[in-house]
Amino acid sequence: MKVLNELLSMKILYTILWVRYKKYDSKRLKSVQDAGSFELSDYIVGTVTFYIRNGTLKFIHPLVLLFLLSSIYPLFCDAPPVDSVGALIREAWEEAYLEAAREGMQETSQEVIRDSLILIGLDTGPANAGSLESFGGLAGSSGFQPFATLGIIRRGDDISLREAPYLAVPTMMGFRYINLKVSSSEISEEELSGFEEWLSPSEYKHLVWSSVDTGVLVSADKSEVLQTLNQITPEGDALNSTYETVDYVTPDALYVAGWSASVTFGASWFYGSEFSQIRTYDGERLPNQVLDLVSEEEYRQLLYKAHMEFYGFPPEGDEPFPWDSGPWHEKRNVLYTMKRQVGRPGITALVPCWSNSSRQFFSAVDLAQTAVPGQTADSGQTADSGQTEDHSGAHFLPDFGSLKSEEPDLIDVIASPDGSTVYIITSDRISCYDSRSGSLLKTLRFNAMENAGTWNRVIMVESALGIYVDSWEQALEY
Repeated sequence: MKVLNELLSMKILYTILWVRYKKYDSKRLKSVQDAGSFELSDYIVGTVTFYIRNGTLKFIHPLVLLFLLSSIYPLFCDAPPVDSVGALIREAWEEAYLEAAREGMQETSQEVIRDSLILIGLDTGPANAGSLESFGGLAGSSGFQPFATLGIIRRGDDISLREAPYLAVPTMMGFRYINLKVSSSEISEEELSGFEEWLSPSEYKHLVWSSVDTGVLVSADKSEVLQTLNQITPEGDALNSTYETVDYVTPDALYVAGWSASVTFGASWFYGSEFSQIRTYDGERLPNQVLDLVSEEEYRQLLYKAHMEFYGFPPEGDEPFPWDSGPWHEKRNVLYTMKRQVGRPGITALVPCWSNSSRQFFSAVDLAQTAVPGQTADSGQTADSGQTEDHSGAHFLPDFGSLKSEEPDLIDVIASPDGSTVYIITSDRISCYDSRSGSLLKTLRFNAMENAGTWNRVIMVESALGIYVDSWEQALEY
């Protein structure tokens, strides 16, 4: 009887505490209840044990406890149904919350879900457009949309989606808008002279441009960027071509990838090389040598891995081929860029390699390190007081590998700044989950996928909370 009384007392105390929460809005108990689980948290267990041991509940008759339990317990013990992905999200939230509770940081998890907005930048242009492999494959492309920004807004349990056909980036100087701009110039008679003996009549006729350049346009004026939409890349071969696009975007810097090429004796032969740059929004170029981030030993290891992946055999000293001293002979030629890796931003080393004596490609090696000297690529504030990538909700994310096993089409996973919402991104949809309950709030589909037929990767994640949601939403109006 004593054991039964103690067990019933434990359950009824949880009920009493729940009723007290309903009256006094206890944030700790709300977090446990919203998690959709009747398993008592460390906090509840400790509190119950304390009250039982000090005899607080001895005056309550067991029959009274049983009556109260049978009448009140069913009102709140049922957990909402969740799928396997939602269960992982809920479990991750519970673990993060309990860890915060043990450290006395319960305020990390909001008792009231604040309005939030996640800006997600997408690369929606032709696949591998920033690689030299795409040379010649972009001519005549009409009206392709290289970028898109999705704005996912949560107000209470309501989820809405805004979309813009450009990148909208919050910076310390206000929003900056990004798209690609195509320019070209026709070939002159002087430039054509001397080619007749090398070109067939059809090749000669097809060589119509002196240069075709596609570059990243950054502007504070949204209308200027809108004018570059639905451009047509000129058809025909050019003597000189450049193409650049965006690898990643932060409030401080723009990570640019691209290539340049020159046609010689027709399109059957060309010189070309890939490049990578980091620029500020004022156009200043920042250093991006990988040796600023890694040790000499790590440098040698990434060179070995890059060589094996590109050439298929280990390097012999610094000379992969007899006619080539090795593009990394000058160590400052090995660069880095930033890309999304398993749901988080990460640094990728770019090792230049030669496919032959005239074409240089990058062999990419992902690095575990994500800190970039002098830049707030992972944390900080913008001019509009929104938060950048490493927002407080990041530690509420489930393990990427576990999510991938449940959702094979998973491309990326993002948490809202307060950790209340997790967004699962696949090739054709975004599933919005409530972190605490694990329940699926809404499934979103976006026009960029439908218009382009596909999209390549996430190239920006920024977020805002509370009163800043409305001002950020305006950046997506066009």
